[in-house]
Amino acid sequence: MTLVFTICSSNYLAHAKVLGNSLAESNPDCRFVIGLVDCIPAEIDLPTWISHEVVPVTEIGISDFHEMSEKYNIVELNTAAKPFYIDYFYKLDEAIDHVIYLDPDTVVYNSLLTLTDKLASCNMIVTPHSCTYDDSETNMLYEISMLRTGVYNLGFLATARSEETSCFLAWWQIRLRKYCYYLTSPGLFVDQIWIILAQVYFKGFCVEKDPGYNMCYWNHFERFLSFDQGCYWVNESHKLI
Repeated sequence: MTLVFTICSSNYLAHAKVLGNSLAESNPDCRFVIGLVDCIPAEIDLPTWISHEVVPVTEIGISDFHEMSEKYNIVELNTAAKPFYIDYFYKLDEAIDHVIYLDPDTVVYNSLLTLTDKLASCNMIVTPHSCTYDDSETNMLYEISMLRTGVYNLGFLATARSEETSCFLAWWQIRLRKYCYYLTSPGLFVDQIWIILAQVYFKGFCVEKDPGYNMCYWNHFERFLSFDQGCYWVNESHKLI
């Protein structure tokens, strides 16, 4: 079974709901969960407004979570919870073979089956912010940003159940407990910057360079959208995922 989840606070629940709806349409066999790093405001009647499964962060057993919530801002805290949620899901249900994370401001347009097939031989899959380069000033500014914030966009992370993945999650948890700050000047960028080291430390680290994944404003210079036969295409040859 493949479990796809996102993490948000209450201010992003509408985004998470749209993500879940898109996943239900494009990948009905996947289980979708919203990890809620927040208390639900009284104004939101969650059961009547959202049909997706919601797991509050208080249920996943992060030790010293109060200390983390005291020192991190909302973005830092949400990103710091990521490896703890992945680890929680694997321990929760042995039937879960893959856990995939997507940021709440994401929409899924097509099947993730090609991705999960790759997880048969990979422990974790990431996507780079861009896959090619040009020498324009705009692209060089994006490259400078990647040097500060990380080559890989952690709005997406796919993992497979394995001993190596467990070791990776334990390593990541230790670092995000203490050093999940948005402070680019000393070389920290929440959970994302650490993954540069993960590719060196852990086996089965794979980079997905299909331009149909992770299309966003920072890689428009290398990708253009078209619509044909009821489907969006990237560069006319790759389905938009």
